[in-house]
Amino acid sequence: MKPSLISIALVCHNGTLKTGGLELDAYDANDVAAHPEVWERVLRKLRANAMPPTGMPRPDRATFTKFEADLAARLEHWQSLILIQGAPLLQPLKPSSVSKRCSKTTRN
Repeated sequence: MKPSLISIALVCHNGTLKTGGLELDAYDANDVAAHPEVWERVLRKLRANAMPPTGMPRPDRATFTKFEADLAARLEHWQSLILIQGAPLLQPLKPSSVSKRCSKTTRN
């Protein structure tokens, strides 16, 4: 991924300022699978043309478009792997529901 757009974002979205509750320096843009929710949020902001905000440096249109497309492709690839594995993001069961299910199966 093109580091220039990440560099621009890090001016505000870092561990010190935490603008918008986002610390991009804590995440690797090349490993979206580790924190897909963060990179989906970034992609939504880019697609809405909300980032970088007005007045901040902005890369040329080609760089911006390539970064956005690369990020989208990485996220789509990650999502396709989840679907191929047959495990679409499942919410964990609560301990009480696990106990109930176990007791039902052991009684039979």
